[in-house]
Amino acid sequence: MQNLESGKKRITANFIEKTLGGRDHLTYRQITHTNLPQFIKEHFYISARKRIKKEKPLEINFDAGIDYDDREIKEAMEALMLALLNNVLFSKEEAKANITFAINRRIDLLIDPAKTLENIFFQEEDKEYDNTLFCRSLQRLDHGSPFIEKVLTKVKDHQKPVYCNSFKKHIEAAERELYTQQEQNALVSEFDLLLSLFKTDEMTYRRGLSGEIVQTMLMARGLKQALKVVKKKELQGKKAWRTEDIVDIFSFVLNPRLEKRPLVRDDDTDEIISLPRVIYSDDDKSIKIKRKKIEKQPPGPYPSVYTLIEKKDYKTLVKKLFKKDEEAFIHFMDKVDQEDQWRKAKQIIDGELEKRNLDKFSREALKLGNIVFSKYFNYTY
Repeated sequence: MQNLESGKKRITANFIEKTLGGRDHLTYRQITHTNLPQFIKEHFYISARKRIKKEKPLEINFDAGIDYDDREIKEAMEALMLALLNNVLFSKEEAKANITFAINRRIDLLIDPAKTLENIFFQEEDKEYDNTLFCRSLQRLDHGSPFIEKVLTKVKDHQKPVYCNSFKKHIEAAERELYTQQEQNALVSEFDLLLSLFKTDEMTYRRGLSGEIVQTMLMARGLKQALKVVKKKELQGKKAWRTEDIVDIFSFVLNPRLEKRPLVRDDDTDEIISLPRVIYSDDDKSIKIKRKKIEKQPPGPYPSVYTLIEKKDYKTLVKKLFKKDEEAFIHFMDKVDQEDQWRKAKQIIDGELEKRNLDKFSREALKLGNIVFSKYFNYTY
């Protein structure tokens, strides 16, 4: 399982290696020309400004008989300050420390934004901030975060000095508005930002983030129903979560639009339907199962459908049904795997086959149907 802390270390190490490239030091100008994410460059910028303020490489006697308001002097001084800023030197250890700090803070802000913001600004509860300066600090932390944007709007609208209690009220209000069972946009956006960051370590996070990380995000936002879904899928064998999976939790589980339409015609008859074999013989006969038996689906928990697919079948389904698009196949199977009822899973399968203009009675389509069916009925083949 991908542990959160070990994940932080892995991607931090990747960024450090790409940035330093064997160098013992680099300037802020060199930092700005790298492919580092903007939030890391922002942290280097702040560090460079602090260095100049602390070390005072240039001191000006403002009591001298010089008109410092002259435009030429102002422009020259601004150019000089920019040159000093661009040439602030960071040693290897300083660069590592800056990258590590920036990545850890960014991940914490995406996973638990409320708690992280409180820790940043109000370790001392009696602290007070000017509203304008506080908003500037929040903006530096934003970088596309819906939660920070919402809190920033509320602080601006308040137009008063920011205290710990007032800030907590802004945070609580933002949480109520952004994180509900019906509202997914903020969570999905934050998850996508987090996933994009982790996927810089493509080998480890190609298929998505671990359930541990997803559960931590949901707990931080008080999304208990979504948390139950993730825990259940973890028990069924789901290992990785992508943005589409988070969307599906809300679309198909918490707010199931599919429930409004009958998935299979219900009646009390003993209508006979055909289900294909999983192992194909030369005559490729089918077995007969009464509808009432399908109605009586055994109780869960059910195994993950991935545990039921043999390696050869996996490759065949990807090639024949999904035109070698493994990512699309994984997303489809993850969606099917989230269902606790064969009927719903069958509707998703039929919809996908129809969307791809595939024959529902082709060898591969029947194979797929039987593999998924065996998840719910422990069908021996």
